Amino acid sequence: MHTPLIPTTSGRQDSYRILVADDSEVIRGVFRSFNTGEIIVSDIVTDRAALIRAVKGTDNLDAVLCSDHLAGMYGGVHALNELRERKLLAHETAFILMSGDPRKSNLMVDIEAKPDSILLKPFSPATLVRKLAETVPARRALADIRKLADARHWEQVLGVADAMLAKGAEYPSAILALKLDALSALGRREAVTAMYASILENAPRSVALLEAVARHAYDQGQLDDAEATLRRMLTLQPANCFAADLLADIRLKCGDPVAAQLQLQQALRHSPNSAARHSALGHIALLNNDLITAQRAYSTAMRLNTDLSELSEVDVTNVIRSLLLNGDNLRAKRALRDARLALRRHSLMFDVLQQFIEAMLYREFETFGKTQQRVRQGIALLERTILPDNGVMLLAATEASLMASLAHRGYQLSAGLLNNRAHVKLHPAQKSWVEKLHKWSRDVHNEDLPEGMLQFQQYMQ
Repeated sequence: MHTPLIPTTSGRQDSYRILVADDSEVIRGVFRSFNTGEIIVSDIVTDRAALIRAVKGTDNLDAVLCSDHLAGMYGGVHALNELRERKLLAHETAFILMSGDPRKSNLMVDIEAKPDSILLKPFSPATLVRKLAETVPARRALADIRKLADARHWEQVLGVADAMLAKGAEYPSAILALKLDALSALGRREAVTAMYASILENAPRSVALLEAVARHAYDQGQLDDAEATLRRMLTLQPANCFAADLLADIRLKCGDPVAAQLQLQQALRHSPNSAARHSALGHIALLNNDLITAQRAYSTAMRLNTDLSELSEVDVTNVIRSLLLNGDNLRAKRALRDARLALRRHSLMFDVLQQFIEAMLYREFETFGKTQQRVRQGIALLERTILPDNGVMLLAATEASLMASLAHRGYQLSAGLLNNRAHVKLHPAQKSWVEKLHKWSRDVHNEDLPEGMLQFQQYMQ
């Protein structure tokens, strides 16, 4: 259990014990030179792995101060996500991202990670102490109720929240948001509705509370209420990417993928460095038969993920799928060649893609039976291989089958994917795309197919 330090009479702690993670020698030197009893530097590390080890091995930390680009593009952001996913960060420990890049496009990624605070570099010891004095008490005050929420002890969350609010506790917006989560989890819809009305009356400009309300309405399938709340959020914060993302999901659920695509593109203007959002845009653009946007979005997601760690085989697969569907077979071949060189290890996914690319590439120069044979060989290799991301590869195989006019094989693959566990992991737009492919495998009458499938359309008609 984290033991709080005794506060001074002014409400500020006597000292703050911190862990620093930064690969800049200059910043590390700044922390080493701090000559103040108010800041105790427990350790200084230079990469994500060392940060994870230090957090696991250090007790009674008040805060972790981490560079947003720790040892790589947004390495600190991903370190924060990993610490949360593995539940390694104590509820009493604040996490502060340090950034030397004040540009909006950079800070939006930091903000979306939801650290306790953001500290711009360079800064003085006095600035750091003020930041800690703002951040650590809030983290401490809400630690117990957050533990209960993480453990899903919702009845206890309600009790603690009501007691804290009755005492006039600080940070009421955060407490109300946790209370709303508890009521939602317990299925108390009438109480949630009453609380929503109270929030709109008493705290209509609280974005944190509006976010909690929108999430509840979305989870309960009340899409109109969720959309109204999200639009209110965007009126208050036009650059709120959570609201934009959820609005895109709602538009998709309502059968309007074009509006969903426009909503994501608007979010990316505010936060252009989100790989996940670019991938989602690629899925939705593909569903809209906007293959140029899909290819660009998938390529950007691949670049951003590669900057962070290593090349993702799923990203490569999505890029190649969009190129083949657009009939750009030569670029697909070059993309796979470059990916093999960048990955520097053997990839069974790439072997399957090689078969599909060659089938499309040589379709005009050899018998059509040979094209179909190449696709069948790729599918056979896929079926012999256990792949962690089988859903995306089944999409590629279904598309290749239709491009090679193997209608029955495409029907089998799409039907299998619709009833496969891999289907659950797909993005909602990808699920809609599977359904579209399944329909096309039976009938493409009057359908506007991607460029790469026009031959299949002629075959079916």
